[in-house]
Parts: sequence; C-alpha cells; structure tokens
Amino acid sequence: MLWMLLSLLACSGRPAATPVPTSQPPPPAQVGTVTAAHTAPAVPAPVSAPPPSDDGGALSCRDASGGPVSGPDCVTATISCGDTVRGNTRGGTQRFDTQFYEKKHCWPGTVNKDGGDERVYRLTLPRARLKATVTLNTPCADLDVMAFPWTGDTCPSVDHNVLRCECMRKEGRQSETLQLVSQNTDTWYIVVEGRDAEEGAFELSVACGEWY
Repeated sequence: MLWMLLSLLACSGRPAATPVPTSQPPPPAQVGTVTAAHTAPAVPAPVSAPPPSDDGGALSCRDASGGPVSGPDCVTATISCGDTVRGNTRGGTQRFDTQFYEKKHCWPGTVNKDGGDERVYRLTLPRARLKATVTLNTPCADLDVMAFPWTGDTCPSVDHNVLRCECMRKEGRQSETLQLVSQNTDTWYIVVEGRDAEEGAFELSVACGEWY
C-alpha cells in the first residue's frame, strides 16, 4: 500500500513552475550615423594675368617728337603694314596747301591747310588685293589724314597729275580712319596735317587685311 500511496502523491504533484523570462527593455532605436559627405578640397580658380600692354603708354602731347625728315624728298619715313608710328607735325615740311588739296579733290578750299607743318609717310602694300586701314589718333591738335597713290622719289606738286585722293575730315581732335585698297602693288603717300596753323603730336597706325 505504501508504494501505491507514494505513486499517487508523485502523480498529483504540480510541475515545477517554468520561470517567466524577465522583460527586457526594447533595444534603443538604431540611430543612423551621419557621415559627412567627402568634399574635395576647393581648388582656387586660376587667376588670369592682365594682357600685356602694347600701346607703349599714353601719347604725350608735350614730349612726342616728329623726328627728322629722312626722305626721299618730303617723306619723314617709310612705313609698312602693322606699323604704328608716333610723330609731331611740327618740324615736318610745308609742301601741301589748300590749293593742292582742293585741286586734287581731297578737301574743298573752305578747309584752310595753308599754315603749319605736315608729316608725310610712304606706305607700300606688298601685293595686290590688300586693304590697308590707316588710323590717325590725334588728341593733341585738330589734325587730319589724307592719302594718295604715288610713285617716284619726288613728292608731287600742285601741277602733277594725282589720280586719287582718300581723305578724312572730322572736327576737333577726333580719331580719323582711311581705307586704302590696292589694285596692284601700290605705294601710297600718307599726309598728316592740321587745320589752319594747328600742329601737334599724333599716332598713326596701319592694319592690313585681304580685300574681297
């Protein structure tokens, strides 16, 4: 009987309680790590150097010299395409006057060219179908520019036959420009002269290009 009683007690016994797991606090939310985007170091922009000055500085009305009249005849100097010369009408020649310009259909006789000196430059265009742009910068006096085709080493007089005359006349000290077109290989005489008795410094430049 005793073994039956012990078996009954063992069968009626309550099983040991299963421990309830202790609640753990939820894991903290994952906070994403913000990584600064890799930024390449800034490259400084290249600094452009100023273009070199090719004007030789401002034209000085006081210091500019016309230089000697080197010839031939009334010509101060021979110039070429691409040249820029600085001069002064003072100390030049007095070969051309109002009568010459009027008779050669440059300026009418109402423009007085009888006073003051002029400067003459000889320009030879090296081949046909070239166009020369002649620019006179004249901030120092009321000067004008005129050009005519001419051959020979003697400057023309009023009695010579000058077939063409290209001229520019602006009031005051404004820049003036001529367009000279070569049919063949042409030689031009370029004259810088003041109105009335005006004389002064100037800058004369010649740029050449194709003529179409």
